[in-house]
Amino acid sequence: MLLRRITEHIKNQNWFAVFLDFVIVVLGVFIGIQVANWNEARFERKLSDQYLNSLSLDLQRDLQFSEALSDYYEEVLLHVIKTDELLNAKDAENLSLVVSAYRASEVGYSAPRISTWEQVVSSGHLGLLPQEVIDSGLSEYYEDNDSDKYSYNSLSASAYRKKVRSLIPLPVQLAIRTGCSDVFNDFGIVIGFTKQCEIDVPSELIDEAAANLKESSEVRFLVRFQYSLVYTLLNNISGNNVNIKKALNTIYAIFKDSE
Repeated sequence: MLLRRITEHIKNQNWFAVFLDFVIVVLGVFIGIQVANWNEARFERKLSDQYLNSLSLDLQRDLQFSEALSDYYEEVLLHVIKTDELLNAKDAENLSLVVSAYRASEVGYSAPRISTWEQVVSSGHLGLLPQEVIDSGLSEYYEDNDSDKYSYNSLSASAYRKKVRSLIPLPVQLAIRTGCSDVFNDFGIVIGFTKQCEIDVPSELIDEAAANLKESSEVRFLVRFQYSLVYTLLNNISGNNVNIKKALNTIYAIFKDSE
């Protein structure tokens, strides 16, 4: 319709009408582009808010699990130190040595929720996140996942863990798992060890396990490196907690400013 009208105006040499038609066309194109840009910007803002909301939920969950793991590995580290002391003590109580040596070999892990972050990165939407969120420690947290998993794998496959669990008779290990093992909170997160141990096995088996540990020069050496492995993992977890809190505080501040 508009093209036909412009053609007629040109044939009639009605240049003023042609000019008006041209202005209408240009203005229409401009408005169309602006509306499209506005819709795209609104969509990107909405998507950005959705990403931030999902990331905050993921990070809250990760922080809850990570702080619990931090407490757990602090106890594991204490038992590593205690095991080293008991192995070098002349009058070490057998049950205490066996329990500490076993607990010093314990591991726990909670995989972080990375689905939202992976979606952001794989979709090429990293630019939709506010730069202050990325710089707050968020990218470092997710990028460090591989090193954290490596530290966990190193600990779970440590020579100390293998050696100690090969020296403690299986009935003793089963009894420890039953009456002297991990404590979980209401969310199923491991938070430490039970305070009161009930190890229902003959004392002869405890004495045998303790003797095996005391007589093994290898255990005495391996417990020292076990300390380094546990300390490294605990240090990584502590660093994660710092980055998670920084990222969450930044996201919360953005939500508050947008209210």
